[in-house]
Amino acid sequence: MILFDPHGPINGGGYYLIRSVIDGFKLGRTRGKHEYIIVSYGKAKNNEADFNFIPEKLPIRVIKKLIVSKSVKLQSFMQNHSKLARFLNRHNTDLVFFLGVPAQITNIPFVLTVWDLQHRTHPWFPELSREWVWQSRESYFRKFLPRAICVITGTRRGKQEIKDFYGVNDSNIFIIPHIFEYKQKNIKPKNLVNRIGPYLYPAQFWAHKNHYIIVQSVKILRDRYKIYINVNFIGSDKGNQNYIEDLVRTLGLSNQIKFLGFVSDKEKEKLYKSSKGLIYSSFSGPENIPPLEAIAFNLPIIYADFPGAREQLGNIPIYFDPLNVDSLVRALLKLERKSINSRNLTSKQEFLNKKTELEYFSKFNNMIEKVELMLSAWDRKDHSKF
Repeated sequence: MILFDPHGPINGGGYYLIRSVIDGFKLGRTRGKHEYIIVSYGKAKNNEADFNFIPEKLPIRVIKKLIVSKSVKLQSFMQNHSKLARFLNRHNTDLVFFLGVPAQITNIPFVLTVWDLQHRTHPWFPELSREWVWQSRESYFRKFLPRAICVITGTRRGKQEIKDFYGVNDSNIFIIPHIFEYKQKNIKPKNLVNRIGPYLYPAQFWAHKNHYIIVQSVKILRDRYKIYINVNFIGSDKGNQNYIEDLVRTLGLSNQIKFLGFVSDKEKEKLYKSSKGLIYSSFSGPENIPPLEAIAFNLPIIYADFPGAREQLGNIPIYFDPLNVDSLVRALLKLERKSINSRNLTSKQEFLNKKTELEYFSKFNNMIEKVELMLSAWDRKDHSKF
């Protein structure tokens, strides 16, 4: 059973990844011997799920009691009798895949995906440094990762972090890279010489997304080289947008840097088609969705060289040091001063061909087959004997 988060695109790249994975299961589940049931964690739209599971809303006093309780009997009771446990048992579930939803301990073995462990790699950013945020993420991963039958991550870097931080066995961690569902997956040659469109940075306004370095690089290009580039920022405010807007005004860059906010998928597609290139300046990944979208539109990519970046994208982008403004300036100059034609179309197309929904399903199915015998070692329909 796949239990997924149905929330909308305003929640960022995770939304698009979840949708792509769900599409993969819909396409592939008739091709194997396993039965995959797709369940929305909350009410889904347009019949995109086989079932909806509405999480229980417990009174605050009950939640507090469950959190602080050290009673093994109480914890065991919830493991067998929570709303989710009863739902899974009612549908004779052998395995549950928590996809973008909070895991729960039931008697059913489960699979988790780890997109990032930023609270460990970058705990000083304000969106991660608040005590309750850091502690909740840490306690979640510490509780659930060691108990998952399979843990999915997208890169070798991500796998190593899971092993280092939480001691999960190597054999329990499976690498299944990010995919995406953009319809334009057949790359078309595009001559980028003399294109005057703006650069694009699609990222929510978190501090770790590092909009700051882009603003400073635009200033340096203007003041030092007399080169005027334009940049469109798209994405929702997560607390840092006012700071970046004030910086842009102070530096006199309001005519060059635009804040477009959250945009629809159609609007985003138009922006990709009219852009000169993608700048992605985040301090971390180890995987991100926007460069996959940019490859589909055959845009040049200027990409932060954080740990794991080269593993995801190879030699496709121009890399820069996200801690060094001059490094980004040099990367931008490389595009501005040279005739950048669409090149390496074959390698880009091969890259995208490995990022399909069915490719994800195939790798997931192979993972399940590796643990299938283990799942058959006991009667999962009756846990009262144990």
